[in-house]
Amino acid sequence: MNLKSLFCPDSIAVVGASDRPGSFGCNAALNSLKSHTDQVYFVNPRKEELHGRKVYPSLGDLPEPVDCVMICTPQKAVNGILQQAADLGVKSAVIFASGFSEEHTEEGIHAEEEMKAIAAKAGMAVLGPNCAGLLNNVDKRNLWGMACSFDMETRRTGIGVLAQSGFVAMSVMGHVGLNLSYVVSSGNGKIVMLEDYLDYMVKDDSVKVIALYLEGVRDSVKFTQSLKEAALRRKPIVVLKAGKSDLGAEATASHTGNMAGSSKAYQAVFQKYGVIEVDCMEELLCVAQMFSVLHDRMPKNSGIFGLNSSGGANAICADLCDLNEICLPKLTDEEKEEIRNYIPSFATPGNPLDVTTNSFGDVENTYGLLCLLERMDKIGGVTIGNSIDIKEGKVSVGICEALLEARRRGLKKPYFMVPSVEGTPSARYKALLEENGIVLMSSAKTAYRCLSLFLGFLEYHPERHNLDGIGRAVEPRGKKVGAITEYEAKQLLKQAGVPVGNEIVVRSAEEMKHTAGLFSYPLAMKVSSRDILHKTDCGGVRLSVKTPEEAEQAFSEILEDCRENCPDAEIDGVLVGSMAKPGVEIILGVKNDAQFGPLLLVGLGGVFVEVFRDVALTPCPVSREEALDLLGSLKAKRLLNGYRGSAPKDVDALADLIVKVSEFAAQEKELQEMDLNPVFVYDKGEGLQVVDALMLTNSDRESTVPLGSWPTGE
Repeated sequence: MNLKSLFCPDSIAVVGASDRPGSFGCNAALNSLKSHTDQVYFVNPRKEELHGRKVYPSLGDLPEPVDCVMICTPQKAVNGILQQAADLGVKSAVIFASGFSEEHTEEGIHAEEEMKAIAAKAGMAVLGPNCAGLLNNVDKRNLWGMACSFDMETRRTGIGVLAQSGFVAMSVMGHVGLNLSYVVSSGNGKIVMLEDYLDYMVKDDSVKVIALYLEGVRDSVKFTQSLKEAALRRKPIVVLKAGKSDLGAEATASHTGNMAGSSKAYQAVFQKYGVIEVDCMEELLCVAQMFSVLHDRMPKNSGIFGLNSSGGANAICADLCDLNEICLPKLTDEEKEEIRNYIPSFATPGNPLDVTTNSFGDVENTYGLLCLLERMDKIGGVTIGNSIDIKEGKVSVGICEALLEARRRGLKKPYFMVPSVEGTPSARYKALLEENGIVLMSSAKTAYRCLSLFLGFLEYHPERHNLDGIGRAVEPRGKKVGAITEYEAKQLLKQAGVPVGNEIVVRSAEEMKHTAGLFSYPLAMKVSSRDILHKTDCGGVRLSVKTPEEAEQAFSEILEDCRENCPDAEIDGVLVGSMAKPGVEIILGVKNDAQFGPLLLVGLGGVFVEVFRDVALTPCPVSREEALDLLGSLKAKRLLNGYRGSAPKDVDALADLIVKVSEFAAQEKELQEMDLNPVFVYDKGEGLQVVDALMLTNSDRESTVPLGSWPTGE
């Protein structure tokens, strides 16, 4: 599907054009006239002239076929007009009307299915229904259906806005300070989907950063392919994901007919592809604007120097940088001495630095200090703690002029203006500063949070991640999900190269006598049953079994206890093997997400997994570098790296295990869920062992794993 006719039509017809204030027909007609094309036509059988333009009775009466129709009629008339447009060869349409699938009525769903069929047959790109429209500030096309004061003649470009909410899109477009390339309100998004618009913006060089308000995706494969393309292009995507809470998820489903996927799954996908996730609209706009202004002046590292005009602002800067984990590199004694040349004798050199108000008002003094910071390789950018809602005040004017002078004299480092509180900046200086790659931030708390997110993007390296094969969810195929035995699970893992101990399933007391001498003591003995997932709760586990006699007794007790506590369970026998020596307990888990496929979880295991919840989550498969990064994100990394005299653990072996498990999960088409808990990780060079394994698959899967061969020949 070619979206060019939708984003940049050479000719436009507004069907249902009107002069009734506030109506889609009136707004769309007036907005379309702002487009940089003379081929704009109005269609309304009850009007002869509107807004100084001739009006035609129908699409068939137009002097030429058009590229795009804006349909501004009520729901019942939409599909008839769309069919007429299709018959005339129109290649795109914008449909504002509601009353389709978003209302979950049989009539609305049927009408939207009919619309999809018309569009599919004709190859039409349809925006909507139930949308607010599209604005193209690059090619100057206005296909917006709401009241719009957007000035395409003066507004700078840079940000591509894509929103599954007309209100959000309209709010962003009304924010005068944003550099906007495109604004798209995707509406129901079942013909041209959100994923299609995202792909278009990722590949468009006029878009430097994408701001996405997301409720849910329909095509997870296409979505992640676009995220991969953006990651490889180093094009930032900033996402405000709705539906993180249970209540929010319910609200998004009723709003667009989308089911909001698992919030943790989305977070894992975002982290894998370097997507920047924000928590509110203010952060979305602030971060997007930062990237838009600095797209060709990105910091070379994440070290920040803070310049402030008072002691209070300096302390706030220090606290907020610490809170948001922003690096403030320490100064050498030599650097401190140089800084003394630009601050009063009573001031103290440091980072952050209280320059004092009077010094900040001196253009040459501030410029000299900026020159000094320019030479410090450890400094990637400079924050300036002062607002520019200045009313031509001396200090604020001095700061602005010093920053502009720094640019005029060739200084390159990024500068971030951070006001203590939100204000209305000087329009003149805002334009001058941003044209010179100087960012005007939101109020301090939001500013430093956004700066942290911005700097975090610098630390993302796509080459460390396996970005292929994500989004292919395992299909249950209508089958019930059920467990296989621990023995079966371990044998499948063993075939995939995962280290598991030698074990055997004993099915009778006679077999137990023959088995007792096959393993070194002590033994671990566990019930083997697809129906008993939590073996300890049913009395199905005996550990530290020291002799053959104890083993025979444990065998009888396990079967007796499990038959009493789980009378309906089908029991294969008892799983027997040598006990693994203790190590650091790690959990590796897999959960098949309905949209993004298998997700891998790694964290502190054993009984601690529910207590501390020290885990990391990512889509499968992963690279080895990615596995190491996951382990490095855990608090438990201190246990793995050696803590208070303990030996470092075999992190390399654990990383290899993570890769193998992730590849197994991505390839095993019937897998729905898996827990390897605990995995004992031993000292460096000694490897690890999977001690316990729980695996859920499609329940009518036929086992391909034999229970073993026995000395008795049974």
